[in-house]
Amino acid sequence: MIHVLRKISVTLLVSAIVHGISGPTNIYAQVSEPDSLQLISIYNSTDGPNWQTNANWLNTRVGLWAGIEVANGRVSEINLSNFGLRGQLPSEIGDLNGLSKLILDHNQLTATVPGEIGNLGSLLQLNLGSNDLSGSIPVEIGDLALLSDLNLSGNELSGSIPAELGIV
Repeated sequence: MIHVLRKISVTLLVSAIVHGISGPTNIYAQVSEPDSLQLISIYNSTDGPNWQTNANWLNTRVGLWAGIEVANGRVSEINLSNFGLRGQLPSEIGDLNGLSKLILDHNQLTATVPGEIGNLGSLLQLNLGSNDLSGSIPVEIGDLALLSDLNLSGNELSGSIPAELGIV
C-alpha cells in the first residue's frame, strides 16, 4: 500500500511540475497562454537570461515575474525599465492587447519599433526612451487612441509623431 501511495504522490508531483501547481492552476494560470508566450518571446529576443533583473521569469506564475502586472487574466503592465534588455522587440509584442502600460526605457533595445505596437489598443503609456532604437516612428502608433503618455526620446528615431495622437 505504501508503494502505491508513493507512486501516486510521485505521479501527482510530476503532474504538478509539468501541468501546474496546486489543482487546476498552472504556471501561466493567471494569464492567458498566448500572453505568457508573448512574454517568453520578449524574454528570448532581448537576452533575458542576462538581464540585470529577471527574478522569477520562466520559473513561476507570470504574475510573480519581475516587472509584470496581471489583471483580469491578461498581462496589463510591463515595466522593464533599466533591466538590461538587449536586442530587438519582437513583433509579437503587438499581441499583448490587454496592456495599459509598456515601459522599456533605459535599456539597449536596437533595430526598429515594430509596427505591431499599434495593435495595443488599451495602451495608455508607452515609454521606449533611452534605448538604441532607429528607423522611422511607426505610423501605427497613431492607432493607439487611448495613449496619453509617449516617450521615444534618447533614440535615433526619425519621422514625426502621428497626428492621430493629438500630441503637438
